[in-house]
Amino acid sequence: MSQATLYLRELEETDIPEILGWFDGEVGRLAHGMQEGITADQLRPDPARHRGVRVGVVPGEGVVGVFNWIETPGTGSFFIGIVVPPGRVGSGYGAMVVELGIGLLFDQMRAHRVELRAAAYNRHVMGMLKAGFMTLEGVHRDTIFVDGRYESTVVASMLEHEYRQLLADGRMLPGERCVDDVDLKRAHRALNQVLGSSRVTTSWGQAVEAATA
Repeated sequence: MSQATLYLRELEETDIPEILGWFDGEVGRLAHGMQEGITADQLRPDPARHRGVRVGVVPGEGVVGVFNWIETPGTGSFFIGIVVPPGRVGSGYGAMVVELGIGLLFDQMRAHRVELRAAAYNRHVMGMLKAGFMTLEGVHRDTIFVDGRYESTVVASMLEHEYRQLLADGRMLPGERCVDDVDLKRAHRALNQVLGSSRVTTSWGQAVEAATA
């Protein structure tokens, strides 16, 4: 599986009815024991509340996951969440959506810290944490009431330098690029030509002329 087969895009209104239907049954239970589901307003991005959303899409299959986040303004900290449709739980799509989503936050939104919380009985997220991509910070005891008993919440995080190291080691997919590498190199070459051109006037050149006049 690669970025050629799965990509992130913004949530569209036509996605919402399908996604809301995911929260019946297992998906709702894995989402912190949620039994009542969520509303369309809770799913939509809300800049006023610093809440963002992207959906993971596989060509020919449609939406296979939702990645959302809430930013703590001024801190570079983001709390993230992931949901996949009932038929895709355990498929590996969720892990890839998380990787691309984390890359989006670190590479495009200047994240310093990303935090993930999951119910202790969510074996899929526990399996992802076992891979060692995120640092386990702790366990909040008895925070979720489900099936007549209390369950705990597991808290894990990733810092920017840890993300960069995972990329360097080839252990994690990079986020999607806004500027193509080929275009970037062309732009840099063009800038070098501009700087070396005698026909181009520069502010610092004018300053030197004024100072030596």
